[in-house]
Amino acid sequence: MGRSYERAAADIAAQQIIDEMLNRYGYSVRKAAELSDGLITYSRIHDLRNGLKSPLKLSESIAFARIFNIDVEDFASAIYERTNELESASLLSQSGVELVASRDDRKFEEMEDYYE
Repeated sequence: MGRSYERAAADIAAQQIIDEMLNRYGYSVRKAAELSDGLITYSRIHDLRNGLKSPLKLSESIAFARIFNIDVEDFASAIYERTNELESASLLSQSGVELVASRDDRKFEEMEDYYE
């Protein structure tokens, strides 16, 4: 039987960022696996995108940054910022405050503009 992992806000943030970046670049899971030059398998990218199995590893973060042709610092920063948003939303909901989530595409646009 496989391990069960309790997912932290950072794990959920990584899942969301990976999914958003794959969609933004128009990459299928298969295409992303090909672009990783064997560093991340199809099944692992599928699991990460869908929040299954173990959380994102540092080596995988580096591989994703290469797949998306961005600095690993920018990839990590996007995950960090999303983690803060998720944690803030969680604290607000625990306080009984209703929050409508919105995604800020400016971070991705800034990364794309920088690398074009």
